[in-house]
Amino acid sequence: MTHNLVAHYVALHNLRDEKALNYLIAHFYEQVAGKVHSMLPDYPYADTIVHDSFMKVWHSGRSFDNPNHYITYVKRTAHNMCVNLAEKWDIEKKHQKEYKRFKFSENPETDSAM
Repeated sequence: MTHNLVAHYVALHNLRDEKALNYLIAHFYEQVAGKVHSMLPDYPYADTIVHDSFMKVWHSGRSFDNPNHYITYVKRTAHNMCVNLAEKWDIEKKHQKEYKRFKFSENPETDSAM
């Protein structure tokens, strides 16, 4: 029964029915959240990534023939968002370490006179 109901809401999603989107978020939220939290356990805005994943799929305009294709696509979207964020974090951490090695002054002219 649940599979048929999900299939119904995926079909409505294809027609851009916002009630269908709300149902699908509620139905699949825990699956997507589990993936995001496992990839970014310390990220304070992980729930935002979950919601953004659903919204990105919604705004893509893509249609799905099968509920499994829908959730797979949402999970893959969430995965890619996590990978991109993790790469950004790594770059920021690298730069933070470099910034700490150098002393920056608000008045570089007085520093060069030393």
